[in-house]
Order: sequence, then structure tokens, then C-alpha cells
Amino acid sequence: MTIDVLSKIQDEFQRYPVMRGAHPSCEDAVGSIEEFFGCRLPAAYRRFLLMFGGGIVGSYPIYGTTRAEPMDAHLWHVIEVTKSFRQQAWPGAEDVLVISEDLGGNPIYLTKDGRIETYDHDSDKHEQLAEDFYGFLAQCL
Repeated sequence: MTIDVLSKIQDEFQRYPVMRGAHPSCEDAVGSIEEFFGCRLPAAYRRFLLMFGGGIVGSYPIYGTTRAEPMDAHLWHVIEVTKSFRQQAWPGAEDVLVISEDLGGNPIYLTKDGRIETYDHDSDKHEQLAEDFYGFLAQCL
């Protein structure tokens, strides 16, 4: 599944280059995210960052270290997006990375054990979206 998902994303970015991050992340940039997060990133998210830097997959922004052109000009780096949700005191944001948002503005979290979760502000509920980052990417496609 891993190679299949990444191949599909690569194909999408070749067809729509504006959706891809400006450049792949470097190891130092990924290391800065890990330092902020307090642990090593899951291999799937690391690989995505090292290949693409960030981007928009389907209708979901995937925050990383570089901005895809359609993303917000001021809030696109995964650390800054996470800090923003933490400052707004979103439930669950204190010990996760906000790697994306849904169309309703709800944060999509990467947990320290690699799961992908969200918090819906309308229903006031947490929900697991995927077992891991690749599962989430597959849903985005």
C-alpha cells in the first residue's frame, strides 16, 4: 500500500504541480519538527516530507516544511499550525502535531503513536480517522 499511495500522490503532483510543496524537506527541517514534537516522526510522515515537503492531497492540506501555492500564505508550516491550534486551546492539540485540517476547519492530528485523529468542534467529539499516516493519505485520494 505504501508505494501505491505515494505513487498515486506523485502522479497527482505531476498533473497538478501547484498542489505540491515548494521543495522536499531536508533532514534538518524534519529534525526540527521531531524536536518540537518530542519524538521521532512515524516513518510514513517522514517519507512524505522528504519526498514532497508538504502539499495538498485531494482536498486536504498536508502541512510540512514547505508550502503548496494554494495554502494559506501565513499559516502552512506544521509547527506554526500546531502552535496556532494550541494557542486557541483546541481539545487534544496539546500533545500532537496538526498535520491537516478538514473543510470545516477541524484539526487533523498525528498522535505520538502514529494514529490520525480529529476533533470536531460542532459535535465536540474526538474521532480516529486512520491507523496511520498512509491510511489517512489513501483516504484523501
